[in-house]
Amino acid sequence: MFDVINAGDCEEFISIGEWAKDGEDTTHVTTWRIDRKAKDFLESVFAEYEKSRERALRRPLQITFEGEAGVDAGGLTKEFFHLAFEAVVSRTYKDCPMFEGRRGHFIPNAAAEHLVNGYKHLGVMMAHAARNGCRGLPGLSPAIQHYIIHGHGPATIDDIAHRVTVDDVADTGLRNLLVKVIAKCALVD
Repeated sequence: MFDVINAGDCEEFISIGEWAKDGEDTTHVTTWRIDRKAKDFLESVFAEYEKSRERALRRPLQITFEGEAGVDAGGLTKEFFHLAFEAVVSRTYKDCPMFEGRRGHFIPNAAAEHLVNGYKHLGVMMAHAARNGCRGLPGLSPAIQHYIIHGHGPATIDDIAHRVTVDDVADTGLRNLLVKVIAKCALVD
């Protein structure tokens, strides 16, 4: 069902930051017609990424919203990415939330192996947003942001210590237990 990725295979992957800076094609634009009111908005956005070639994603994006007047001078593209990212964190994809936890500390839903393609499309969408001068996915855990931007995790435990907090634990029972343990440790010090 899933491809096994060996450590040597990871050398092929680049970070979003590297991809967004590399090889932009400004001689053409990519135009998408989007129905922002569609019940399956997130699925339709991911479908656009599924059928898009990398060459088209390296071009500036122009958005047209179905049934609405407007010429995209950048504002409609920014609105599209805002709507798409909000849909990722507030809706379900394939009947399952893609992220868990609280805003500012979202982590990928660990119980959702069937969402692998959704995460792939989301990663491309994040790079595409960066290429188009838009902000990325709001509310991600700082540790997840670091990994996505740099393409690797922190080198040492000291590097991650300031990025990971108890708030990054999505399971409320475990988070509450950790808060109690931290409070007890503070009393001992």
